[in-house]
Amino acid sequence: MSEASNLKLNLITAISNSEKEDNIAELLFSQGCNIIYRALNLESLERFLDKNQPQSNIVYSKDFLNEKDLLYFSIKFKAHRFIETSTLSDDRLNLLTELSQVSKPPLIHKLSRRSNLTTVIGSPGSPGISTVTNHLALSIDAKVIAGVHHNIRPKSGCVVIKIAAPDLIESISKTSEKNLLIDGGSAISLTSTLSDRRLNARWLFESINSSYNLIYIINADENGIFYLSRFVEDFANLINPPKIIYILNNAKFDRYGRMIQKKFIELVKNFLNIQIPYDPKVQVAGIYSLRKQYFWQSTSFSKQIDKIGNHLI
Repeated sequence: MSEASNLKLNLITAISNSEKEDNIAELLFSQGCNIIYRALNLESLERFLDKNQPQSNIVYSKDFLNEKDLLYFSIKFKAHRFIETSTLSDDRLNLLTELSQVSKPPLIHKLSRRSNLTTVIGSPGSPGISTVTNHLALSIDAKVIAGVHHNIRPKSGCVVIKIAAPDLIESISKTSEKNLLIDGGSAISLTSTLSDRRLNARWLFESINSSYNLIYIINADENGIFYLSRFVEDFANLINPPKIIYILNNAKFDRYGRMIQKKFIELVKNFLNIQIPYDPKVQVAGIYSLRKQYFWQSTSFSKQIDKIGNHLI
């Protein structure tokens, strides 16, 4: 644990169990840290942070800050770092390693929603996130921003800009394009994802909090409906979320397909939603020249893509 020695950080603790807090405090003091405040509850933590604007590091336990509360605090107090600690026995090294990485204040970007920016995400394992993004880009003459940490994307005739996650906000601010689409990847619970510090979570956090519109895609099957139900329930917990469009991709019109469509409508209720029909030729559409693209303009698939685009421009 030598890499974490002499941290000399000013810390705030938000830990419900007093015995655990004492053990954590002892560990932190042994590393040269100073605990400037011990929060007794959510209200006292919020009052203290309201009065103390400089960047701080808050060591918290999950029984003190649940996912919904953590999202609220991380959005309201963007300059502060929230570091979760589990049991002392299995988290001692992880906590000190985490603290050693934050001994220097992080670079804080001010996020603001951009009317020309849309993030496209979908359920895990759902085919079509990148494909729909590509076709939508062709429909509204947009450029696509994709993370270098993501898997290989399907080919497209649209312009795709590859960006590393730490460079996303700076790159967006320098881009003067009329329309931009971010290929955000997959997500289920945004409240937990947006409070995570890992690479993919950071990409999602900055993408969604900078976008005026959000598109969530599921595949037309039971797995898609299962993930959608969890996503819709969690989305209700977001504070000031972007406008959202729900998409049922690869919709079919047999008995099973109609059952899936019914469940989809019941879940998304009054939110804007669009169903894209299954078309096995879609993967190759739009890859080549603009002339190739004209062949698809009269299909049901392209009409639905255009319908989505009309809500974005």
